[in-house]
Amino acid sequence: MRTVSDIQGLLGSKLLGDARTDYSIWNVSPGKSDPYPLKMPLGAPSGKRLSETADGFSSWKQSIMAFAQRMDCPLTFENRRVPKTAAVITVPTSIEIPNPATAVAIVGIRASAAVATCAERQVLLKGYSFESEAAATFIWKTRKRSDVDFEMLVTAADWVRGHETQGRTPRELPIPDVQGKLLNPKGDRTLVALLAGKSGLGLRDRPEKVELKYLDPASPTGFGLCVLGTQDDRDLARPSYPCHRAIILENRDTFNSFPMTGACSSATVAILGNGNQGPTTVSEIPWLAEIPDVYYWGDMDTDGLEILARYRRAGLNCKSLLMSYGDFIRLEKYGTTWTKDNAMIRSRPEDIELAKYLTYEERRLYQALCAGNLPKSRIEQEKIPYTEILCGV
Repeated sequence: MRTVSDIQGLLGSKLLGDARTDYSIWNVSPGKSDPYPLKMPLGAPSGKRLSETADGFSSWKQSIMAFAQRMDCPLTFENRRVPKTAAVITVPTSIEIPNPATAVAIVGIRASAAVATCAERQVLLKGYSFESEAAATFIWKTRKRSDVDFEMLVTAADWVRGHETQGRTPRELPIPDVQGKLLNPKGDRTLVALLAGKSGLGLRDRPEKVELKYLDPASPTGFGLCVLGTQDDRDLARPSYPCHRAIILENRDTFNSFPMTGACSSATVAILGNGNQGPTTVSEIPWLAEIPDVYYWGDMDTDGLEILARYRRAGLNCKSLLMSYGDFIRLEKYGTTWTKDNAMIRSRPEDIELAKYLTYEERRLYQALCAGNLPKSRIEQEKIPYTEILCGV
């Protein structure tokens, strides 16, 4: 049986839910159909259940009827017979919300504030010739944004309608009275394109840069950059010497202090993986596929193993270093049961799709860590002595 609180919650999700598409419910859009009066079923009990919930039903019915009378909402009733008795009980089965004003009143101050903002901003857009449906959707999607943000997005959309944006960066758009970084967030680009009536803006992002460390003593420099997705800076796109080995290192401390002498330094380049960004940036390095031996070394925990799997899913043929079940058992003295925020690491479900990209020993470790079956829950990369990794390469 739907309570008054249930009705308020369901109606609130219709009015305030971010996934809502029926903007006519606010009367800020012409809409193809008017949703009012809006009929909501009450989940009334059957005749059989009435005999089981007699006391609860009576108080529920009184509550619903009092609420409907207070909000001036019509109720629909049905007569239901209680089995094995002669009793016939009149049951409220649905409530009707007659108009938007009543809907707003039922939900309360959150809805009244939102509809007031929408109405004010609809007035602001009357000086423009934006398509009405797009404007209504835009008004709703920006209801939580400040007035300054709203005005800047409108200014940008108005400018975009009459200018070409394809292939330019956000800061290259000379939009009057709008700061250059406004369209850096891709969500704002979507909003501006929506209001401008375009499928997209086609803006160009700055090229991704991946940090490199040249381990070969023959290199004239210690550090470098690989600039992706650009025809410029071609001298930065490739290592400064031919490489036969690449080691992707997950953590910056390890990357910065990785030894530039020893068995693995010759013809070797170290690459900063940079967490979950790595599989979408490092994997795009064009010359990486030409290197015979590519290794990934990350934390021995569920996150590190999933990042390894994402590299392989992205098409990078890489081996792991110190990320097997046997490695974890051998190096367990360096492990911990705590997160970086000093919270206890708890068991969690296995990502079956990602686990497909792990070797048998890697997956064995991953499953044990997910289940919490080991005395320690993670071994951070920085804790492991370099002598261990140099023996593994």
